[in-house]
Amino acid sequence: MVACVTEVNWRTTRLKSTSNNVIVIPNRRICDATITNFRAEDPVCRADLFLVFDLSKSHEDIFDVLLNSIREAADGERILLKPEPEVRLGERNLSGQQYEVRFFFSSMKLSPGTAKDLGMRSISQGLRAAGLQTVQGFLPLEHSFS
Repeated sequence: MVACVTEVNWRTTRLKSTSNNVIVIPNRRICDATITNFRAEDPVCRADLFLVFDLSKSHEDIFDVLLNSIREAADGERILLKPEPEVRLGERNLSGQQYEVRFFFSSMKLSPGTAKDLGMRSISQGLRAAGLQTVQGFLPLEHSFS
């Protein structure tokens, strides 16, 4: 779960999740629990999306569409502009050439699933506009990963 502490009093601790749910936890439960704060100093998280394209497709075209699409999704608040999004070549095999789209998001604004969903929606739109598709065909625009 990704959430931010909004209030602590003598009986309860209140959290607000990235889904805007308010979670109230009795402090006695917190005392007995093991809690790991992965984002104490830095709320920046990384998301990686993997797509496979036919080997006959132009590397430059795919690379440009993927990078421009994820940059368009970056608003600087939820999906971040710094560190910069990037596209990397992955494994190449009989299925095709794998590309990794890497971008960063604020864990205080988005859950990992929602960040990936926003990234994939932008990539899907960019690929459709460019007339490109993955080896599995066009990516669905309505599918959500959250």
